[in-house]
Amino acid sequence: MYTEDVWFSYDDPLTMEKIIAGSPALEDLTVISRGHDEDCERYYPKHLRLRSQILKRFRLMFENGWAGRGCYVEIDAPSLEYMSFRDEQSDKIVVKNLSSLVMVDIDTSFQVYIGGPSLVALEDISQVVTIHDFFAGISGVRHVIISRSTLQVLCRYSQLGKIPKFEYLYRLQARFSCNTLQLLPKFLESCINLKDLIVDFDAPREVQMDPEVIDLQEFDAVGMDQMEIELAYVPRCLIMTLECVEINKLKWNEEYGMKLVNYFLENSVILKKLTVSFIDSPVSNQEREIYGELLNTSKRSPRCQVSIY
Repeated sequence: MYTEDVWFSYDDPLTMEKIIAGSPALEDLTVISRGHDEDCERYYPKHLRLRSQILKRFRLMFENGWAGRGCYVEIDAPSLEYMSFRDEQSDKIVVKNLSSLVMVDIDTSFQVYIGGPSLVALEDISQVVTIHDFFAGISGVRHVIISRSTLQVLCRYSQLGKIPKFEYLYRLQARFSCNTLQLLPKFLESCINLKDLIVDFDAPREVQMDPEVIDLQEFDAVGMDQMEIELAYVPRCLIMTLECVEINKLKWNEEYGMKLVNYFLENSVILKKLTVSFIDSPVSNQEREIYGELLNTSKRSPRCQVSIY
């Protein structure tokens, strides 16, 4: 089933829930809601409850619309195997009974304004609880894809407590920026059996310091005054389970990306393969060979094969 921009009766906000409940054979569901002006707001759902015993694949896309206006999403699907969650509207997201979940693709900020105050400073801790419960609810997943904005929120959350354990997670693809790199060891500590890691790295840009035009995304979760990054702690998975690492979108001679590469080479005990790719000016064969030789001298795992593109 595929639904896009379905208009709902203001008097019956549970229309979608009734449609799902009335489809006993439904195994694949896609819901898309795009942003509209405020005149249309009353016809769009503020509450989405997905309750199904047989649904296996679910994709949700709530695009920018009425941010911060209290949208609520609840997912209760014990047979769900795949979930793609791209939500820029909901500030409360509840997941239940996702014991069959194999893969999840997460892109949501939980309505936490990245350029605003830290979660630590918020008087209302309900958002902190929502974030914790969401990740605890998907902690049995095997394969995770996670966006930059979600990592920024998770980075703030990590200031308050431990990230839930992902005991069954074997493959992780995450989009880190230089300002969320300090989250990496903490996050990997929760992935105790991780085997494959893909890092899409956002190298820092030059930021114009005019406060009227500044891009708050560049200041991320920790701010530019804390840009000195130390990747010192070595989580369990680097010692026991991590076999393949792929680091993409690096810039040649960019400090933080190179530090990231060295971190895995120097600390991964059983690493079998490290793949590094660059996005800027083409790297000559000679430069590639020299860099490869340097990396090979610093690797901890003698079996590790280093590939550079």
